[in-house]
Amino acid sequence: MQVEKLPVKTFYTLKETPWYFGAYLNQARHNLFLVLNDLTIKLGTKPIPNDDQVISCKAVSILNELNPDPVLLEKAMEYYDKKLPFLFAMHYKYSNEEEKHMRKEAREKSKGIKSQKNLIGDPHKYYEIMKLLINYLHQARN
Repeated sequence: MQVEKLPVKTFYTLKETPWYFGAYLNQARHNLFLVLNDLTIKLGTKPIPNDDQVISCKAVSILNELNPDPVLLEKAMEYYDKKLPFLFAMHYKYSNEEEKHMRKEAREKSKGIKSQKNLIGDPHKYYEIMKLLINYLHQARN
């Protein structure tokens, strides 16, 4: 009776085998392009012509405006919370248990009140995170 040999496990790293991760990075970049292009159209501006101009689209720039239209900003924040929920997790960290409890109570009180629904996320922090993600995806692809 012959014992079967198990296949040798192969480990891939971004540095040594970039071709392996290329498909995933291109798909991530394309998905981000689709989401931001959809939001840009919903905000009433022209679609993004190509994925190199994602950083300057209305969907991203509205987060960093000094005096954005409150209706458009609320629409954008709702869209980000729905399509990219990880943004909130990436930008917010409770400083202590008391603040965590206060935020939880504020969310429970504001349930059903549309205008206060998305006051938890900070648009400027979302902008910084989006800028970082877009730059990382662009650098990794190239």
